[in-house]
Amino acid sequence: MTYDKQKEIHYYKSFSNIISIEFNLGYPVYVSESQEFSPSNLALLGRDNGRWFMYSNGFKKGEIELERKGMHNNQNQKFENYKNDRRMIEYYPPMELDSILSKISSLSGTLIQHEAILKQEGFIIFIEAVDRSLELTLDLVSKIRGDINITVNVNKEAQEEKGIPQCIEFLKENGDYDDLELIKTVWKMRRVELRNDIAGIFLNEGTFRPKYFDSISANLIGNIKGETVKGKSNFTLNDKKNNEQSVEFEVSSYWFGDFFRNVIKTYMGSFYYWSYSDGKGMLENYFIINGKMKGEFLSGLLSHWKEPRRIKHHNYIEYIKKLKKIL
Repeated sequence: MTYDKQKEIHYYKSFSNIISIEFNLGYPVYVSESQEFSPSNLALLGRDNGRWFMYSNGFKKGEIELERKGMHNNQNQKFENYKNDRRMIEYYPPMELDSILSKISSLSGTLIQHEAILKQEGFIIFIEAVDRSLELTLDLVSKIRGDINITVNVNKEAQEEKGIPQCIEFLKENGDYDDLELIKTVWKMRRVELRNDIAGIFLNEGTFRPKYFDSISANLIGNIKGETVKGKSNFTLNDKKNNEQSVEFEVSSYWFGDFFRNVIKTYMGSFYYWSYSDGKGMLENYFIINGKMKGEFLSGLLSHWKEPRRIKHHNYIEYIKKLKKIL
Protein backbone atom coordinates (compact mmCIF):
# COMPACT_ATOMS: atom_id res chain seq x y z
CA MET A 1 0.00 0.00 0.00
CA THR A 2 1.23 3.48 -0.88
CA TYR A 3 0.59 5.98 1.89
CA ASP A 4 -0.62 9.48 1.06
CA LYS A 5 1.12 11.35 3.88
CA GLN A 6 -0.81 14.55 3.35
CA LYS A 7 -4.14 12.74 3.47
CA GLU A 8 -3.49 10.20 6.20
CA ILE A 9 -1.14 12.00 8.59
CA HIS A 10 -1.37 15.59 9.79
CA TYR A 11 2.16 16.42 10.94
CA TYR A 12 2.86 19.18 13.44
CA LYS A 13 5.33 22.02 12.86
CA SER A 14 8.15 22.48 15.33
CA PHE A 15 9.37 25.81 16.68
CA SER A 16 12.07 27.54 14.66
CA ASN A 17 14.91 26.40 16.97
CA ILE A 18 15.54 22.92 18.39
CA ILE A 19 18.12 22.64 21.16
CA SER A 20 19.59 19.20 21.76
CA ILE A 21 21.33 18.69 25.11
CA GLU A 22 23.43 15.59 25.61
CA PHE A 23 24.22 14.77 29.25
CA ASN A 24 27.38 12.77 29.95
CA LEU A 25 27.07 11.71 33.58
CA GLY A 26 30.09 9.43 33.94
CA TYR A 27 28.08 6.70 35.68
CA PRO A 28 25.46 4.24 34.42
CA VAL A 29 21.94 5.47 33.88
CA TYR A 30 21.06 1.80 33.79
CA VAL A 31 22.84 -1.47 33.17
CA SER A 32 21.39 -4.63 31.71
CA GLU A 33 24.07 -7.29 31.27
CA SER A 34 21.99 -9.62 29.11
CA GLN A 35 20.87 -6.94 26.65
CA GLU A 36 23.19 -5.19 24.23
CA PHE A 37 22.78 -1.44 24.44
CA SER A 38 20.78 0.07 21.60
CA PRO A 39 20.26 3.75 20.77
CA SER A 40 16.53 3.06 20.44
CA ASN A 41 16.17 2.91 24.22
CA LEU A 42 13.78 5.81 24.64
CA ALA A 43 12.35 7.31 27.79
CA LEU A 44 9.38 9.56 28.29
CA LEU A 45 10.45 12.79 29.97
CA GLY A 46 7.66 14.12 32.17
CA ARG A 47 6.84 15.87 35.42
CA ASP A 48 5.05 14.01 38.19
CA ASN A 49 3.98 15.94 41.29
CA GLY A 50 6.40 18.74 40.49
CA ARG A 51 9.50 16.57 39.86
CA TRP A 52 10.92 15.42 36.54
CA PHE A 53 11.24 11.72 35.77
CA MET A 54 12.10 9.46 32.86
CA TYR A 55 9.99 6.41 32.11
CA SER A 56 11.53 3.68 29.98
CA ASN A 57 10.29 0.31 28.74
CA GLY A 58 13.29 -0.75 26.68
CA PHE A 59 14.01 -3.94 28.61
CA LYS A 60 13.15 -7.58 28.17
CA LYS A 61 11.26 -9.81 30.57
CA GLY A 62 13.35 -11.49 33.23
CA GLU A 63 15.84 -8.62 33.51
CA ILE A 64 14.26 -6.80 36.42
CA GLU A 65 16.90 -7.85 38.94
CA LEU A 66 19.72 -6.90 36.59
CA GLU A 67 18.08 -3.53 36.02
CA ARG A 68 17.75 -2.98 39.75
CA LYS A 69 21.41 -3.82 40.41
CA GLY A 70 22.58 -1.50 37.67
CA MET A 71 20.61 1.65 38.46
CA HIS A 72 22.37 4.53 40.17
CA ASN A 73 21.34 8.01 41.17
CA ASN A 74 23.35 11.19 40.68
CA GLN A 75 25.45 10.52 43.80
CA ASN A 76 26.48 7.19 42.18
CA GLN A 77 24.52 5.32 44.83
CA LYS A 78 22.07 2.51 44.28
CA PHE A 79 18.76 3.91 43.12
CA GLU A 80 15.90 2.06 44.81
CA ASN A 81 12.90 4.13 43.70
CA TYR A 82 12.13 2.13 40.59
CA LYS A 83 9.11 0.69 38.84
CA ASN A 84 9.27 -2.86 37.55
CA ASP A 85 5.66 -3.32 36.45
CA ARG A 86 5.59 -4.78 32.94
CA ARG A 87 9.26 -4.01 32.18
CA MET A 88 8.88 -0.28 32.86
CA ILE A 89 11.49 1.70 34.78
CA GLU A 90 11.10 5.07 36.48
CA TYR A 91 14.32 7.07 36.70
CA TYR A 92 14.92 10.39 38.48
CA PRO A 93 17.57 12.39 36.56
CA PRO A 94 20.21 14.59 38.26
CA MET A 95 18.81 17.26 40.57
CA GLU A 96 20.57 20.06 38.67
CA LEU A 97 18.44 19.28 35.65
CA ASP A 98 15.19 19.30 37.61
CA SER A 99 15.15 23.01 38.46
CA ILE A 100 16.36 24.04 34.99
CA LEU A 101 13.61 22.07 33.25
CA SER A 102 11.01 23.64 35.53
CA LYS A 103 12.28 27.13 34.67
CA ILE A 104 12.43 26.43 30.94
CA SER A 105 8.95 24.91 30.95
CA SER A 106 7.57 28.14 32.43
CA LEU A 107 8.99 30.30 29.62
CA SER A 108 6.68 31.54 26.91
CA GLY A 109 7.68 30.29 23.49
CA THR A 110 9.33 27.05 24.58
CA LEU A 111 8.40 23.38 24.39
CA ILE A 112 10.13 20.42 26.04
CA GLN A 113 9.85 17.39 23.77
CA HIS A 114 8.59 14.55 25.93
CA GLU A 115 10.83 11.84 24.55
CA ALA A 116 14.49 11.47 25.59
CA ILE A 117 17.17 9.15 24.23
CA LEU A 118 18.89 7.00 26.86
CA LYS A 119 22.59 6.34 26.46
CA GLN A 120 24.89 4.08 28.46
CA GLU A 121 26.03 6.85 30.81
CA GLY A 122 23.72 9.69 29.98
CA PHE A 123 20.82 10.83 27.85
CA ILE A 124 19.75 13.40 25.24
CA ILE A 125 16.78 15.75 25.55
CA PHE A 126 15.31 18.20 23.04
CA ILE A 127 13.90 21.67 23.72
CA GLU A 128 12.14 23.83 21.14
CA ALA A 129 12.19 27.62 21.26
CA VAL A 130 10.90 30.46 19.11
CA ASP A 131 13.48 33.10 18.19
CA ARG A 132 12.57 35.51 20.99
CA SER A 133 12.93 32.76 23.63
CA LEU A 134 16.12 31.15 22.36
CA GLU A 135 18.68 33.32 24.16
CA LEU A 136 16.95 33.07 27.54
CA THR A 137 16.57 29.31 27.15
CA LEU A 138 20.27 28.92 26.35
CA ASP A 139 21.17 31.10 29.34
CA LEU A 140 19.27 28.72 31.61
CA VAL A 141 20.93 25.70 30.01
CA SER A 142 24.39 27.24 30.52
CA LYS A 143 23.82 27.36 34.29
CA ILE A 144 24.22 23.57 34.56
CA ARG A 145 27.47 23.38 32.59
CA GLY A 146 29.58 23.60 35.74
CA ASP A 147 27.62 20.83 37.47
CA ILE A 148 27.13 18.31 34.66
CA ASN A 149 29.13 17.56 31.53
CA ILE A 150 26.82 18.52 28.66
CA THR A 151 27.01 19.10 24.92
CA VAL A 152 24.57 21.65 23.47
CA ASN A 153 23.61 21.99 19.80
CA VAL A 154 21.08 24.37 18.24
CA ASN A 155 19.33 23.44 15.01
CA LYS A 156 18.00 26.67 13.54
CA GLU A 157 16.45 25.00 10.54
CA ALA A 158 14.15 22.81 12.64
CA GLN A 159 11.81 20.29 11.05
CA GLU A 160 8.90 22.54 10.28
CA GLU A 161 7.79 20.61 7.22
CA LYS A 162 8.94 17.10 8.14
CA GLY A 163 6.94 16.90 11.33
CA ILE A 164 9.27 14.22 12.68
CA PRO A 165 10.17 14.45 16.38
CA GLN A 166 13.88 15.12 16.82
CA CYS A 167 14.36 11.94 18.86
CA ILE A 168 12.86 9.88 16.02
CA GLU A 169 15.05 11.68 13.47
CA PHE A 170 18.07 10.72 15.59
CA LEU A 171 17.07 7.06 15.56
CA LYS A 172 16.34 7.18 11.83
CA GLU A 173 19.79 8.61 11.12
CA ASN A 174 21.32 5.83 13.22
CA GLY A 175 19.28 3.18 11.43
CA ASP A 176 17.63 1.94 14.58
CA TYR A 177 13.89 2.52 14.57
CA ASP A 178 12.61 -0.80 13.22
CA ASP A 179 10.44 -1.49 16.27
CA LEU A 180 8.62 1.85 16.25
CA GLU A 181 4.99 2.03 15.16
CA LEU A 182 2.50 4.83 14.58
CA ILE A 183 -0.97 4.49 16.08
CA LYS A 184 -3.68 6.88 14.93
CA THR A 185 -6.89 7.18 16.96
CA VAL A 186 -9.88 9.41 16.34
CA TRP A 187 -12.29 11.15 18.71
CA LYS A 188 -15.53 12.15 16.98
CA MET A 189 -16.90 14.96 19.10
CA ARG A 190 -20.48 15.88 19.52
CA ARG A 191 -21.28 19.58 19.21
CA VAL A 192 -21.41 20.10 22.97
CA GLU A 193 -18.03 18.35 23.40
CA LEU A 194 -16.43 20.45 20.67
CA ARG A 195 -17.71 23.64 22.27
CA ASN A 196 -17.04 22.87 25.94
CA ASP A 197 -14.30 20.23 26.31
CA ILE A 198 -10.79 21.64 26.96
CA ALA A 199 -12.16 25.20 26.79
CA GLY A 200 -13.29 24.70 23.20
CA ILE A 201 -9.80 25.02 21.71
CA PHE A 202 -10.50 22.24 19.21
CA LEU A 203 -12.84 24.63 17.44
CA ASN A 204 -9.56 25.73 15.85
CA GLU A 205 -8.16 23.76 12.93
CA GLY A 206 -4.57 22.77 13.49
CA THR A 207 -2.10 20.54 15.31
CA PHE A 208 -1.63 20.43 19.08
CA ARG A 209 1.15 19.23 21.38
CA PRO A 210 1.69 19.43 25.14
CA LYS A 211 4.21 22.12 26.15
CA TYR A 212 5.65 19.33 28.30
CA PHE A 213 4.16 16.17 29.76
CA ASP A 214 2.76 16.46 33.27
CA SER A 215 0.84 14.06 35.51
CA ILE A 216 -1.70 16.79 36.23
CA SER A 217 -1.98 19.16 33.28
CA ALA A 218 0.09 21.44 31.07
CA ASN A 219 -0.45 24.15 28.49
CA LEU A 220 -1.01 23.08 24.89
CA ILE A 221 0.92 24.45 21.91
CA GLY A 222 -1.23 24.80 18.82
CA ASN A 223 -0.32 25.56 15.21
CA ILE A 224 -3.69 26.80 14.04
CA LYS A 225 -4.98 28.09 10.74
CA GLY A 226 -6.76 31.40 10.26
CA GLU A 227 -6.66 34.86 11.79
CA THR A 228 -9.00 34.18 14.73
CA VAL A 229 -8.21 32.06 17.80
CA LYS A 230 -11.39 30.30 18.91
CA GLY A 231 -12.41 28.88 22.28
CA LYS A 232 -12.53 30.12 25.87
CA SER A 233 -8.89 29.60 26.86
CA ASN A 234 -6.42 32.36 27.59
CA PHE A 235 -3.53 32.16 25.16
CA THR A 236 -0.20 33.68 24.16
CA LEU A 237 0.83 34.21 20.55
CA ASN A 238 4.24 32.65 19.91
CA ASP A 239 4.64 33.25 16.20
CA LYS A 240 2.67 34.08 13.08
CA LYS A 241 3.50 33.07 9.52
CA ASN A 242 1.25 33.52 6.52
CA ASN A 243 -2.17 32.18 7.53
CA GLU A 244 -0.97 30.16 10.53
CA GLN A 245 -0.45 31.06 14.17
CA SER A 246 1.61 29.32 16.85
CA VAL A 247 -0.35 29.73 20.08
CA GLU A 248 0.17 28.60 23.68
CA PHE A 249 -3.20 27.79 25.29
CA GLU A 250 -3.55 28.02 29.06
CA VAL A 251 -5.87 25.06 29.45
CA SER A 252 -6.45 22.55 32.21
CA SER A 253 -7.39 19.03 31.17
CA TYR A 254 -7.97 15.74 33.00
CA TRP A 255 -6.59 14.02 29.91
CA PHE A 256 -2.96 14.39 31.03
CA GLY A 257 -3.44 13.01 34.53
CA ASP A 258 -5.61 10.13 33.42
CA PHE A 259 -3.30 9.20 30.54
CA PHE A 260 -0.26 9.41 32.82
CA ARG A 261 -1.88 7.01 35.29
CA ASN A 262 -3.58 4.65 32.82
CA VAL A 263 -0.89 4.35 30.16
CA ILE A 264 2.52 5.78 31.07
CA LYS A 265 3.00 4.65 34.66
CA THR A 266 0.89 1.50 34.55
CA TYR A 267 1.84 -0.03 31.23
CA MET A 268 3.84 1.86 28.71
CA GLY A 269 6.63 4.26 29.56
CA SER A 270 7.93 6.01 26.46
CA PHE A 271 5.94 7.24 23.47
CA TYR A 272 5.55 10.40 21.39
CA TYR A 273 2.23 12.20 20.97
CA TRP A 274 0.54 14.97 19.01
CA SER A 275 -2.99 15.63 17.73
CA TYR A 276 -4.84 17.34 14.88
CA SER A 277 -8.27 18.95 14.94
CA ASP A 278 -10.24 19.78 11.81
CA GLY A 279 -12.18 22.39 13.82
CA LYS A 280 -15.46 20.61 13.10
CA GLY A 281 -15.43 17.83 15.68
CA MET A 282 -12.85 15.36 14.37
CA LEU A 283 -9.76 15.06 16.58
CA GLU A 284 -6.94 12.79 15.41
CA ASN A 285 -4.43 11.54 17.99
CA TYR A 286 -1.02 10.23 16.90
CA PHE A 287 1.20 8.02 19.07
CA ILE A 288 4.67 6.75 18.15
CA ILE A 289 5.37 3.72 20.32
CA ASN A 290 7.70 0.74 20.67
CA GLY A 291 5.81 -1.93 18.74
CA LYS A 292 6.95 -4.61 21.17
CA MET A 293 4.84 -2.84 23.80
CA LYS A 294 1.77 -2.54 21.58
CA GLY A 295 -0.36 -4.87 23.69
CA GLU A 296 0.47 -2.98 26.88
CA PHE A 297 -0.20 0.37 25.22
CA LEU A 298 -3.58 -0.70 23.87
CA SER A 299 -4.57 -2.12 27.27
CA GLY A 300 -3.75 1.21 28.86
CA LEU A 301 -5.53 3.14 26.12
CA LEU A 302 -8.69 1.06 26.66
CA SER A 303 -8.56 1.81 30.40
CA HIS A 304 -8.12 5.47 29.53
CA TRP A 305 -11.20 5.48 27.29
CA LYS A 306 -13.25 3.73 30.00
CA GLU A 307 -12.69 6.54 32.52
CA PRO A 308 -16.10 7.87 33.66
CA ARG A 309 -15.46 11.31 32.16
CA ARG A 310 -14.87 9.89 28.65
CA ILE A 311 -16.79 6.61 28.61
CA LYS A 312 -19.43 8.22 26.37
CA HIS A 313 -16.89 9.74 23.98
CA HIS A 314 -16.73 8.19 20.50
CA ASN A 315 -13.07 7.05 20.31
CA TYR A 316 -11.65 4.45 17.97
CA ILE A 317 -8.35 3.26 16.45
CA GLU A 318 -8.03 4.13 12.76
CA TYR A 319 -4.78 2.31 12.05
CA ILE A 320 -1.49 0.93 13.37
CA LYS A 321 1.47 1.10 10.98
CA LYS A 322 5.20 0.43 11.04
CA LEU A 323 6.89 3.82 11.22
CA LYS A 324 9.63 2.69 8.84
CA LYS A 325 7.04 2.21 6.09
CA ILE A 326 5.83 5.78 6.48
CA LEU A 327 8.95 7.89 7.09
